Amino acid sequence: MVPSSAVTSGQFPVVHEADEAEADEARGGDAGGGASDDALAHSANVRLVPLSIPLPAPLRVVRLSPSTLTCVAEAPVPLSLGESLDFRLTVRGDSLGPLHGVVARLRTLPPRGQRELEIVLARPSLELGRRLLGLVRRFRAPGALPSAPPRRTETIFKRARIATVLRGLCAAHAHGQVRSLAGRDFPVARVALTELVEAGEHALVRLSVAGAPPPLAPLEVTFGYFNSVFSFRVESAQAREGMLELPFPEQVVRRRNRRHRRRSALTGAYVTFRHPIWTDLIVRRPLFDVGPEGLSFAMPGADDALFAGLELPEILVSWPGRGLLSFAAEVRHVFRQAAPDQGEGEVLCGLKLIPLGPDDRAAWLSAIAEVFYPFTQLGRNRPAELWDLYEKSGYFELSGKSPEAFAEQKSAFTIASRRLTHASGIACQVVWPSVRGIEAAVTLVKPYSRTWMGYQLARRQDGEPPASPRDILREVILHGYEYPQRDPEFEWFVTWVQASGRFSRFLMHDLTRRFRDESDHAAIVRFRALEGDCSRMRVAPPSPGLTLGAPTASETTALLGTIRLSRPWPYVAAHDLLPGRFDLTSTRRAWNAARLLREREVVVVRRDGEAIAAAILELAHEGVHLFGLFDVVRLWALAEGGEAAYPELIEAARAWYAERGKKHFVYFCEHPDPSHVVQTGLKDLGEADMTVLSADLIPDQLEHAWEITIPEAHPQPGLGIV
Repeated sequence: MVPSSAVTSGQFPVVHEADEAEADEARGGDAGGGASDDALAHSANVRLVPLSIPLPAPLRVVRLSPSTLTCVAEAPVPLSLGESLDFRLTVRGDSLGPLHGVVARLRTLPPRGQRELEIVLARPSLELGRRLLGLVRRFRAPGALPSAPPRRTETIFKRARIATVLRGLCAAHAHGQVRSLAGRDFPVARVALTELVEAGEHALVRLSVAGAPPPLAPLEVTFGYFNSVFSFRVESAQAREGMLELPFPEQVVRRRNRRHRRRSALTGAYVTFRHPIWTDLIVRRPLFDVGPEGLSFAMPGADDALFAGLELPEILVSWPGRGLLSFAAEVRHVFRQAAPDQGEGEVLCGLKLIPLGPDDRAAWLSAIAEVFYPFTQLGRNRPAELWDLYEKSGYFELSGKSPEAFAEQKSAFTIASRRLTHASGIACQVVWPSVRGIEAAVTLVKPYSRTWMGYQLARRQDGEPPASPRDILREVILHGYEYPQRDPEFEWFVTWVQASGRFSRFLMHDLTRRFRDESDHAAIVRFRALEGDCSRMRVAPPSPGLTLGAPTASETTALLGTIRLSRPWPYVAAHDLLPGRFDLTSTRRAWNAARLLREREVVVVRRDGEAIAAAILELAHEGVHLFGLFDVVRLWALAEGGEAAYPELIEAARAWYAERGKKHFVYFCEHPDPSHVVQTGLKDLGEADMTVLSADLIPDQLEHAWEITIPEAHPQPGLGIV
């Protein structure tokens, strides 16, 4: 439990005498991801009027919370540190007080020499505390969301993608608001996006309006959905019987504010806690929505006197069928929704959950899974049904293979699949079950210390599915790709996308390409997969003057330096090609604990004692990847002409894998010309792209998956994620 002394002052800006640009930005507010309840009100004019000492003029209040306020004086004031002060607050003719406080800080503000005072308030009564907090919400535009800076902002210009986004918002029955850009005093209208009329260049957007619409030009329209807020501006609109018809926007701005999406809570789910400041106040509220790291609830009627930054030592969450779950929490935002009738809407409070014990987070994720993943499940040890899925989906026919080529792997796959099911720290298998078996599935593993990889994405192609193919794919992808976010070590997400794949290129390649200019966050590396047969006799003659062996420490350093100079940072970091992580010690330990093999070794080829090339050999447990793509070889030249020694390294790899019972291995040829190994008799499996995304971009990836699975957005046969 968090001790009660940990309760913070919760200071936050209430009235900030902002410039015009700041005020405009604040009114556009973003979805509640931050820990600030900023309410920018250019003309609020909150003033402090002293009662115990004479002052020539009231002091301008710039920050306020139930425990602290900050004010500014234009002239010297007869106050010193530690001095007590009785005062009232006034705003637009209303008065709040009397209040009592102590001067805790004094400083001079350049360049005009104003004096800034920070006053710590004596604990006010609950009634006064509620009125103080009401002051914050009074000057926030109804429906304006907490103004935490967005984690990522993107302007969408392409007409086809704008149409896709609007089509998705229509399908989701997204609600939002419309405000006039003509002035400050017009009300905000609550709207729902009901229809996109696609008529070539004359497309229209139709909104249903709750209450009276604002003046019709110009307008800003804002919708919150998934992890983001989408907004666009139009210069004209027409009102027709409770509807607004808008021209198709020229651009849409997406501001992504959350790491995790939210879902509506189950009916009957409640949160209960004792207020840490006014301890006689017991708060019990039904939950509004939930996420992996937080929840929110409405406060109809009496205000619960909550504010951003307030720490709650213990809360109890009652979840139907799960009993009581206990957490600490922090208030992240409090804001008022716009009401349909233009009156005051409900106040929503968002909490960040802080687990009190090692099992609390897992218990919470398990509880909310039924609202996040109503159709999908974690694998639950179903290898026979997964095998049947791979047959019916065409997965076994990728890269020119046939189902018969995989038959001998079925036993190893069954064993590996069962072990992966119970290795939640390094793997997950997500399935959509139905009466006819498994409709779709994706597997994820953690092959490196900070990297998760998604692969073996498949969907049945036969018969009538229980839902639309796009819905099935979307739910499987969301469940699978959100799973790594529970891992505190998660930094990178990797996929291998066939060059011939269609859906997979929309899913991974297009999104990664969008962020590839951010070289520290995303990368795409083209390679050709060449399969080697470990039983094949050596066909290349030995090269005279070459010797093979393990690398020295200096040769390993040179190898890692070569890789760092020739590959983008996401590639290097995601594959643990770094000192201190190169030997995969932590990864091998985690895999071995699940009774699964994971290895990495280096072989160096030398000429006259000088290392000229190296092979990095990796191995995983048989059956983990049906195409054997974790039994992978990568070759690197360490000196000029080192590529000439690659055939020797391929033959060394063939022997190394054969000694470990492998029948095949795969050479990832990242060289533009694979002819340097043609004499080794490797089988060409085709070209593919390795996509590497920072974990920070996974929320954007999930939103992209939502976009491309909107009906009629993109073709989906030929998934192509191996």
